[in-house]
Amino acid sequence: VQQTEGTHSHPRIGATQRARTMGLLTRLRDFFRWAPASNTLLQEAEEELLRELQTPIVHRRIPCGEGVELNTVETLSEGPPLVLMHGWGAGIGFWIRNIDDLASHFKVYAVDWLGFGGSSRPTFRGRTTEDAEDWWVDSLEEWRAHAGIEKMVLVGHSLGGYLCANYALRYPDRVIKLILVSPVGVPAAPPMDGDKSHADEDMESSSRGQATEGSGNADESGKSQQPIQRRRFPWWALLLAKVIWKATPQTMLRLLGPLGPRLMQGYAERRFLRKVPAGFANYIYQINAHPQTSSGGRATKYILGMWAYALKPLWNRMDSLEVPVSLVYGDRDWMDADAGRRLVHRLNSLHPEMEGSFADMEILEKAGHHLYLDNDEDFADFILRSTEGVPGRVGDLSGGGSPRHEVLEQHPHLPEDLEEELEEAVLPD
Repeated sequence: VQQTEGTHSHPRIGATQRARTMGLLTRLRDFFRWAPASNTLLQEAEEELLRELQTPIVHRRIPCGEGVELNTVETLSEGPPLVLMHGWGAGIGFWIRNIDDLASHFKVYAVDWLGFGGSSRPTFRGRTTEDAEDWWVDSLEEWRAHAGIEKMVLVGHSLGGYLCANYALRYPDRVIKLILVSPVGVPAAPPMDGDKSHADEDMESSSRGQATEGSGNADESGKSQQPIQRRRFPWWALLLAKVIWKATPQTMLRLLGPLGPRLMQGYAERRFLRKVPAGFANYIYQINAHPQTSSGGRATKYILGMWAYALKPLWNRMDSLEVPVSLVYGDRDWMDADAGRRLVHRLNSLHPEMEGSFADMEILEKAGHHLYLDNDEDFADFILRSTEGVPGRVGDLSGGGSPRHEVLEQHPHLPEDLEEELEEAVLPD
């Protein structure tokens, strides 16, 4: 386009130039940040992981309340909805080794909790455990309604398992099956003075004599069913823990500045032993060193006390659960699998009419706390065993041919016919 004296450039060209300039300025700002993390870098890291998928997906943000949205990956597959909810400090990218396998049988949704990952991070203003639980559970229910899901198989890992259990207690009519993956918050905290709490006594008394038939695979691991070990903590450990607990780990990671990515790379290589894509370490860093305040990290302090024990343990509340539940732990898991086993026994004793099928539990071999990454094949098999009989579950999708990964970004609302158009565009004949 030639420009003569006394004329102005085309407004569309001017807008393009401004956009390029703003993009350059954004990248320069990101380059000179003390902590090299930003929304742009998070989106790039996330998309790099999602390109690993073979299943066609829609990637969008779905409203979960006034002015807030949950970052969501939705597979364009058939079957009942299966919703994957990550744990503390994680995100949708942690399910990267599971989505394709599960999409052969379900319509899979991987979702970032409010305050974590790529979801909105509003300021958490609560002051109680109930406030924190409401903050997350209500946002998940709003998300479900906006996503158009009637009922779902709900899978939660660690902190996500604790929150999904709370969701199932509050909205049992919306959950077909509850699956808790190495859930945090099942047992009561061991008392510091060595005295037994009432909750601990309940756990021990209910576990004695309840190793009956119908507990699923709870007894097949051969693990001891001894009471929880109670520990006395030295004064300096308690003081140090209280000081550290005042600041979120995400804040401490940002304070490390340019050393943060190197630290996270070393952690990922040691922890996951190359079982994750090359960009996984950068993804973990971006979701946790995000420049916006980690409201999810702050809200967690009202859920978990020191040593990651729940302030309101699930043990004291699961008697009213109306939804069948499966638990799974890794054989090298740091979570208390014995507490999960006792919970399974207790729930089955409360539902004798289901002959031991109300609750079950398994231990996956060669797996730690992130068992879905450590042993993704056996984890997928566990999900399939746990969901036998779920109405509408389908067989494998036929695949092959052209690339099947399709991403739709930053669209809080989809036209009704968009999914059909995407399927025609990306699914092989």
